[in-house]
Amino acid sequence: MPKKMMMEIIEHKEVARHVYRLVLAGKTAAKPGQFVQVGVSSSHDPFLKRPLSVHNCSDETLTLL
Repeated sequence: MPKKMMMEIIEHKEVARHVYRLVLAGKTAAKPGQFVQVGVSSSHDPFLKRPLSVHNCSDETLTLL
């Protein structure tokens, strides 16, 4: 079941040209190989969320690539 969560960005790093790693603080049930929909606001602006692939996850962080 989809769930909305607020997570804090703890790292944002360019790992290759135009490829970024985003590490978020928080616990989630997502697993590597899945996608999460990321929004940057609680409003409808920007309207569409962005799908990002789950690179890694632990009990305390979620890493997106």
